[in-house]
Amino acid sequence: MQSNGKKVAGIIMIVIGVIFLLVTVSVCGSFLFVEKMIELSVEQMEDEMDEFDELESTDGEIVYMDGNSDYSYGSDSYTEIGFYTEDGDYYEFSVDAYSSDYDEGDEIEVYYDAENPRNAFAPELLEGIIDGISGVFGLVGKIVGIVFGLLSLAFIIGGIVLLKGNRKTYDN
Repeated sequence: MQSNGKKVAGIIMIVIGVIFLLVTVSVCGSFLFVEKMIELSVEQMEDEMDEFDELESTDGEIVYMDGNSDYSYGSDSYTEIGFYTEDGDYYEFSVDAYSSDYDEGDEIEVYYDAENPRNAFAPELLEGIIDGISGVFGLVGKIVGIVFGLLSLAFIIGGIVLLKGNRKTYDN
């Protein structure tokens, strides 16, 4: 009787281990896929920026940052950036983004339309945020892969040990 219980327990453990392995592959793969897609989007954005020959670039300065978020009403995080055009005119614009990689007073590259300098953006700020998000997806994917991978391995090995122990019981 007890050997049948070991056999059933061994089979159940192997099945659970295989299920954990499938979950690991799908979840880990999904997170790593999203990480890669984000990286490709950043690369595409950089390539498209290279095509904007008509845009001027200059060093801007982060003049204000607000990283507060109220998740019940949405995010109100933003960054204000000021810059001088080639003509010496000063402009400010805001980006609905915040990155802890930057502080007020930091320099950041700004691209603007010479004909309409109010049309400006700071891709470096957005790339940092996107890289951070990409990194989180990659890290979560790797952690899930390691934890569930080890867990599935433990169940499979435990199940095999129970089945092998069951054979020895029948041999005696």
